[in-house]
Amino acid sequence: FVLFITSEDKFSYLISAQNSANFSVMFSMYFSSVYIEKVKLKFNFTKLIEEGKPIRVFNHGKMIRDFTYIDDVIESIYRLIDKPPSKEDYKDQGIYNPSNSWAPYKVFNIGNSQPTNLTKYIEAIEKNLNKKAEIILEQMQPGDVEKPYANTEYLEKWIGFKPSTSIDEGIKSFISWYLSYYKKKR
Repeated sequence: FVLFITSEDKFSYLISAQNSANFSVMFSMYFSSVYIEKVKLKFNFTKLIEEGKPIRVFNHGKMIRDFTYIDDVIESIYRLIDKPPSKEDYKDQGIYNPSNSWAPYKVFNIGNSQPTNLTKYIEAIEKNLNKKAEIILEQMQPGDVEKPYANTEYLEKWIGFKPSTSIDEGIKSFISWYLSYYKKKR
């Protein structure tokens, strides 16, 4: 993970420095894979609970995640696009540092910064579906991380926005959309 983030920082720096391009937003494999895993989790859990099928929960349910509602992600990206970095932001800064580079790019964490136990997430889905989940507790998966979450202080200072949609509010909106969308398709 650290190697990937380091290479992403250097790639952004090189592209920006060599092409005089401003990078406010650059999607990384890490951002995409973590975000996509959460989306798949929400869809899979919702679909399985709705169908009365069991869901597999790893680390015996002792997983913590920083769930971020899609509207908060979009708002953050929208604000980042509106505020590109410039070389002026780095005047008199000296040597290369991915956080304080003279090249016009920045790397941000976009997240809710509110680590939540996976069981609370499942309970919110159950509540909004009005169905109890059949849960199969399993061992921790190899390579998984128990408590990842985003530190978004830098993002908040840069764009003046903190992603803050609660699990309950986000799941309620998602389930409402999910049920109406999939009922239309049936």
